[in-house]
Order: sequence, then C-alpha cells, then structure tokens
Amino acid sequence: MSAHLSQFLKKFDTLSTHVVATEGSIDTNEICPCNNGHRTTRCNECFDFQPVCDACFITTHASNPFHFAERWNGLFFDKLSQAGIGRIIHLGHTGEPCPSNTLPNGPLHLDVVTLNGVHGCEVMYCECAKADDHWEQLMEVGLFPATLGKPCTAFSFALLKHFDILSSASKLSAMDYVTTLRRATNNAFPEDVPDFYNAFRRIMRVWRAIQINKRAGVFHGMARDNDFNLAVQCPACPQPGTNMPLKFSISSSDKDRHKYTLFLSLDGNFKQQLKIKNCDPEDVELFVAFFSKKENVDAYIEMTTGDVEKSTCANLKANNLQSQLKFVSMVVSGVVSCKCARHDMYQPGATVDLKKGESFAYTDFALRQALRRYEHYPNIVCSYDIACQYSKKVSSRFRTYFPECEETVSNIRFYVPKLHGHGHTEDCQYLFSLDYASNIGRTHGERIESGWAEGNQAGPSTREMNAGHRHETLSCYYNDWNFQLAIRLAPFLAKKLVEARTYYDEKASMFRRITKAMGVARLREWKKLDTTPYIQNGTVYSHAAHITPITVPSMDSIEERLQHADNNIQAACALNKPAHFITVGMRLEVRQVALKAKTLRWDASTQRVTTEIAVERQKIRAEIDTWRKDQSVYMPDSLDLATEARYPEDERLFLPSHIPSSHRNTDWFDDLARFERELRRGQAEDALSNLRLALKYKDSLLNKRRQVAYGNRNRTRASLLLGRVGDLVRHRAAIYRRAREALISLGMEENDTQFPVLDQKDVRLKIVYGEKELGSGKYTGSWIWGEGPRGTLSDYEEDVWEEEGTISGRQRIGNTDEFDR
Repeated sequence: MSAHLSQFLKKFDTLSTHVVATEGSIDTNEICPCNNGHRTTRCNECFDFQPVCDACFITTHASNPFHFAERWNGLFFDKLSQAGIGRIIHLGHTGEPCPSNTLPNGPLHLDVVTLNGVHGCEVMYCECAKADDHWEQLMEVGLFPATLGKPCTAFSFALLKHFDILSSASKLSAMDYVTTLRRATNNAFPEDVPDFYNAFRRIMRVWRAIQINKRAGVFHGMARDNDFNLAVQCPACPQPGTNMPLKFSISSSDKDRHKYTLFLSLDGNFKQQLKIKNCDPEDVELFVAFFSKKENVDAYIEMTTGDVEKSTCANLKANNLQSQLKFVSMVVSGVVSCKCARHDMYQPGATVDLKKGESFAYTDFALRQALRRYEHYPNIVCSYDIACQYSKKVSSRFRTYFPECEETVSNIRFYVPKLHGHGHTEDCQYLFSLDYASNIGRTHGERIESGWAEGNQAGPSTREMNAGHRHETLSCYYNDWNFQLAIRLAPFLAKKLVEARTYYDEKASMFRRITKAMGVARLREWKKLDTTPYIQNGTVYSHAAHITPITVPSMDSIEERLQHADNNIQAACALNKPAHFITVGMRLEVRQVALKAKTLRWDASTQRVTTEIAVERQKIRAEIDTWRKDQSVYMPDSLDLATEARYPEDERLFLPSHIPSSHRNTDWFDDLARFERELRRGQAEDALSNLRLALKYKDSLLNKRRQVAYGNRNRTRASLLLGRVGDLVRHRAAIYRRAREALISLGMEENDTQFPVLDQKDVRLKIVYGEKELGSGKYTGSWIWGEGPRGTLSDYEEDVWEEEGTISGRQRIGNTDEFDR
C-alpha cells in the first residue's frame, strides 16, 4: 500500500507542476500565425486552444461570443469578456453589422448571464425599417431580456433551463445560484460583478410560466377547459374515456374491479409554510396548476367554521398535537394535498394552503378538487392518516358545501396508511386497516410521504417568498415530480410485475401448505364467514384478524403427565422417578451450555464474571455428582462411558440420546428413551417460545433505546443490555438445536416437518403486531412464527391450535401480510 501511495504522490507532484507551468507561463514574443500580433490571448473553455492575438481570438470565436478570454499582462493571465478585446455582437444580420445602424454613440452595453458567468458585452442592434424590437432580437438569439424597454441585462436560455432542472432536482435557491455565478465570474472580488438577483428571480418566474404552458400543450393539446391543465397528470390512474371505457359498470365481485379503482391519498404537511411578511399586493400567480385559485379557497373557507375537529382515537391525536405556538409567525402553516396513492403523483388543483392547523374544511376542498372528472365515479379508495376521524362526517360536510359530490364521497372507502395504523387504537386497526380490506392488493397508502420528503427541502426558501411566487415554485416542483414519475413509470411497473409474480409463487405455496393442513371441512366453514368487522359488547372484532389466546404443553406439563405414567416407577435406591431423572439431566445440560457461553463472553476475564463462573461451576459439579447416583441405578451401563472432565460444563452426561447405538441394547434404554423423547419435544417447544419472547424483547429494547437512551452513559448501559439479550437469543436457539439433535438421535427423521432445522436466517422477528418495516410485506416470515412443533396436544387443543394459527397469537390483531393477496 505504501509503495502505491508513494508512486501516486510522485505523479501528483509532476501533474501539479505541469498545471502551474501551463497556467502561468507564455512566450509573448512568439508571433501569431496571422502575422498581425503576438500570442497574448487564449481561451481555457475551448479544447487545446493555443494562444493567439486578439483579432484571431475574435475570429475563431465567432459562434462562441460568451467564452471568457484570458490575456497575458506580463505576470499572469487576466480574465475578461470578449468585449475587453474588441468584440462587438451584431444582431439581425447573422453576425454582420447592420447597414442601417448609424448610432452616434456606438454599441450599447448589455450584461449577459450564461452558465459560465457574467459577460459585459457590446451589442449593435438591427435598425432596419422592419426590424424587431431590441428584446425580440435578443430572444431570437437565445437571450431572455430582463426588461422589455431598454434591456441592460439578459439571460441565456441554457442558463434558465439549467436552473429550472437544478432547482427541481436539488431545491437550490436562486440566491445560491446567483452567488455561484458571480463567484465563477470573479472569485476573488465577486462584489465587482453586477448583482442580477432581482432580475433573475423575476425572469425565472416568467420562464417557468412559459415552460409549464408549453408542456401543457404537449400533454393536453392546449385544451384549456379548466384551470389545471397545466399540470402533468397521472397517466396510469383510471380515466374514463382515456384508458378505460367512458361508460362502465363494476360490482364488488368483479375480478377486474382493481383495474377501475381510483386510489387517492390525503395528507397534511407542516414544512411548506409561509411567513408573515410584507408581501407585494400586486404579486399574482402567473399560472394555476396544483394549487387552487386563492379567491376560490377564500370564498369557500368563509362559508365554513374552520374549526379543527378533535380526534376521538385514543392513540392518535395528530390534530390535537398541532400546537398553535409553532404557527404564530406563519400566515400559512402548511399544505394539505391529495395525491394518487398508487403512483404518487400530485393531483391538479388538489393542494390547499392551511391556516393554523389541519382543519377538515381544507382537506374537504383538496379532496373535492381531486374528484374533478370523478363526480360520479363508483369505486374510489382513499387513505388518510386520520381517516377514522375524518370519514365520520365527510358525507354531511360534502352535502352542505359540495352536493354534486355527496354520492361519490359516501361510496369512498377510507383507510389509514399501514405505518400510521400502528398509532391507532385496536378498533381503528380493524375498521380502517388496509391489511384487512378487500380488492386493495399491495397498497400501503404511505407513498405521499416520499413527495413531502423531497419537496420539504425547498421549505426554507419558499417560506420567505411572496405568496404567488411560492405557489409557482412549489407547483413547478410538483410538476417535475410528476414528470419524473411518468417517464419512469413503464420500467417501474415492469419491475413490480416481475417482483409480484415471484412473491405470488412464494406466498401461494406457503398458503397452500397451511390450508392443506387445516382440512377441507374447516376451510369450507371459514369461507362462509363474513370478514367485515363487527361490534360486539362495544368492541370491534373481525373474523379475518381475531386470534384467541391458546396454550401449548410445555416441558413441565409433559413431565407432570409422565410422572403419573404406569411404567414410571421409582427404584427403591433412586432419589427420583425415571421421568424426573431425565428432566434433571436435561436441565443440567442446559446449564452447561449457558455456563460454556458465559466463559466465552468478552467480559469473562473480569473479576466479577470470573467469580460468578467459579460459583456456578461448584454448583453444577455438586448437582452432577448427585445426578450420577440415579444414573447408576437407571443407566448402569452408561457409567462405563462417562468420564469426569476438568470443568463441569465440558462433561458429557450421557442421557439416552447420547448413548452410542452399539450400547443401546439394554433393558432400560427403551423406556428412558421414550421419556427423553417426550421431554425433548417439550424442551424444543419451550425453547422456541422463549426464543420468540427474546426476539420481541430485543426488538423492544432497540426501539426504546432510540427513544430514551440519551448520553454516553445511557447508551453504554443500553448496549450492554442489548448484548445480553443477544446472548439470550443465541442460547435459546442453541437449546432448540440441541433438543432437535437429541430427537434425531432417538429416531426422529431428519426432514421432520414438526421440528424443522433452525438456520440463522430463521432467528428473526417477523413484525406481526408492532410497527412494520418498509418491505416487510414481501418477507414470508420465519417458520418459528407460523409453523413448527405443536407438542402433544389434546384433541380440543389441536383444534384450537389449527383454527387460530400460531402459538404467537396472543393478541387480537393478526398479520395478513403472511398471506398477501
């Protein structure tokens, strides 16, 4: 590595020397090839341009008047515009002087701003009888004048287009862009460069208005039947007469219902605000696209009360938590918008400014605007993070203010987006969860947040603008967002189609395995159940999600049953019955595993842990010695195999599963092996149950640490605790694997489906009841949460187990992501 670094430094030193020599040396005595002057001027923007005289420089740059010249002044190259070396720009005659231009004062000065900086130019306009105005002549050569009367500043079309794309992609402010251009012109003394900030902001507004009108002509054929045709609309959403029949009818059982479903998403955003400031009263919007006309919104709000309804959902108080204090200096506290929930595109005219909180009156207006052209559409799904509250009186509000849409709104199915659903009460999760809705597919309703995350980068600059300028800027950002999604829609949908087919096969296979185990009669009975949520004793339930708590026999319950078995007779000289003797041996084995893991921990050499290990070794040694007494009674032949190890955690106990096949032809083996087989099943079940608890505990600690572990001390303590929980997870996984090995040794098949192999990838928490992660719906889940050992159940317990699904079902809400549509 050091040899490569040394070689690089040598090359870097040579390269630096060459660059300095190239930039700082020139032979000014060398004659230009034209023989009319010396080589004193060069252009660093042209590739491999050699120094020439001023006249040759102007000739070779006839088509590049906005390349900076660098003239040698005896010490260094001095940067200057081509006007400084005698360049005059002639307009109207393909670069040739106008014969009619006889201005006595010569050319007019014009500051031209291009991508490489600001150029002070000398311009001669065409003065022929039919010549256009000066501003029109500038437009014809790709320069946008700052004023129409006597333009003194102009901006190249390339510059305006560049800033439009750059600001849409990065949310760069006009101030930063202007500062960059001034520094690019003269980085040492940028204050010597003309300040064109105000003119640039004004022209960019005009440029964007022209561009959005031009795009509207491309996308809509310049049809101006409403105020919002300037917006790029979603091409994939159902549009009667465009991508679907103008007249159609669908039913709830129609297999193509999803094709004709319009998915909308509502949400408020409190980052795109507007400060209270002295705005220009004559500042008006040059175009209307995604925001509704201010006068229309104001007239509607005056008719409403504007009150913010308090949420009755105990766990979700999104409205209540919007403190009025944080809006005290804002005339606009944010926006509420309606978007296409499937393709994440802003709906034309469906974004409304909020005043002092997220009142449903503003949300109603945004929804009404999104329903333009869908006034009588029968199949609409709408997600909203407070849909449980919003949907209660939405029909009555529309009946009062938008009666033409009352029927449509009354048929809209409202749901809460999946990630927001975890903040609601259980009743809301039943009634408004997309997981349990029919004809929804893989909709999650959260895509509207991605647009906010992108647009909020412009918040610091747009909140300082005038009202009209702010609407135009945000509309351009929204329009660019829609445009980028539209051009990427085809490959995106193709990718999702391949992905859906893959996951469909996986989940369908899993679903078939589970349903096959349920039996035909039970499935026939389930299919008759109505999955619509219902209220019973004031609580909302659903056959699609309700899980009844059940129990599975543990190792202790199995031992208790075996204690009463007829062949479990205690020998006269033994301390315990055979079943308990096997149980004690298995528990000693577990303690050996735990102690072995403790000796391998990173802190095993500390005094405290060393003392704990020594004490535990003494206890285990004493208990093994006591256990050996019963072993000599029940398994006398096994003592020939047992040898005492240096440390008790390394000593083989030689339970029946440890006995080699050559030593199993004894009178005692079959009965004791049967006892161990039953107990090992219970041990495997206990280990899996405890493993699930440990995984949940670990997940809970991770979430809590993010919330409360502030400061190095608390973080260190939390990390230590997480480390111990991780050890607990590994320990319980090891116990299950040891129980499975013992069962295989006692005759169980390797591919037994009741006790599958526990790989490391299976030791994972499937988010069932907590907050789901992005993409978790694609994960079919580890078998430890849905299948695996059931133990020895009674007939009734077996029925309950199969009907309710999993032993982890100890809460009411189930997880239909396991069987996604």
